[in-house]
Amino acid sequence: MGLSIRNRSDVGKIKRLIGVLPQEFSAVDNLTVYENVLLAAAAKGVGRGFRDLLEGLGLWEVRGRLFSKLSGGMKRKVGLAMALVGDPEVVFLDEPTTGLDPQARRETWRYLLGLRREGRTIILTTHYMEEAERLSDRVAIMVNGRIALIGRVPDLVAQSPVKARLIIDELDETLSQELQSSCLKPERLPDGRWAVAVREGAELQGVLSLLERHGLRGLFEVRASGLEDVFLSTVGSRISERGDLV
Repeated sequence: MGLSIRNRSDVGKIKRLIGVLPQEFSAVDNLTVYENVLLAAAAKGVGRGFRDLLEGLGLWEVRGRLFSKLSGGMKRKVGLAMALVGDPEVVFLDEPTTGLDPQARRETWRYLLGLRREGRTIILTTHYMEEAERLSDRVAIMVNGRIALIGRVPDLVAQSPVKARLIIDELDETLSQELQSSCLKPERLPDGRWAVAVREGAELQGVLSLLERHGLRGLFEVRASGLEDVFLSTVGSRISERGDLV
């Protein structure tokens, strides 16, 4: 028989089985990193043996620092430690690496991958495509609260209508119109460059020839399609709606 929150005697067992990091989590500002994690351990009814956890998340050296004195990224890591204390079998993480610098993000990824190898079940919500690709066995793309697509990352990428993406350094009005006349819609990237999604080899060759005629040889790069292309092709015209990766 399974456990139920309706059975008061099961509540303690359920707390120890599950770890949760919500997008907005609570910690005590005037307690140290160690004390906040200790508080989470006490709430779950587990012991104090979590040095490995703090070391794995890069928190051991700052364990005596007040939570209020931490950066936003470090506070996020404390929340992750509070969720993982007691070695829960199932972990729910909502945007666990928000606010972390690239190095801290990769350290957190390594720790979570280690948990996955140990057989833990991790349900993670993220807007970082690279994070979803690296950490997930299966990915679900949610649009407006509903699952629009679900599967293993390689399978989803293989099924994507977008086979490659050209990243163009410069794009004038004439070139933009010629691309659009070929049913190709350039998209502006955050770094100021432009991206054009192509769906087949012949289409790719046509765009490359067009760029060469405009004298843009060497001013573009070709990227194989990935999870971001799957996400964009799934969301499509509904891009203004909330889209999530789970």
